[in-house]
Amino acid sequence: MGVSHVLAWVCIGLAASLAGCIWPFRRGVGGLVVNAIAALVGAVGAGLAFVAATQRPANAPVTLAVAAIGAVVVLLVVHASWSFLGRTAAARPAARHASHR
Repeated sequence: MGVSHVLAWVCIGLAASLAGCIWPFRRGVGGLVVNAIAALVGAVGAGLAFVAATQRPANAPVTLAVAAIGAVVVLLVVHASWSFLGRTAAARPAARHASHR
């Protein structure tokens, strides 16, 4: 496995992170950084795990698809977690004010 294969997975992750910006998420530079890190971890992690588990060469075309799927899955988990945390945080002040009445 060469550096060029890992760079391909990094590029796939960055492309997925840009596509992930379509979904409403944290705004600004922070959102871009969170998207980029999540997608990079997903793409490179899935690519490395697939190569290690199957003993296939890293230049097999299927590893590119696995890297893309890994990036998208991690982005979905991060976005869903962020949405859930945002909803629970928004509900807390309302509940706090209702108990003080």
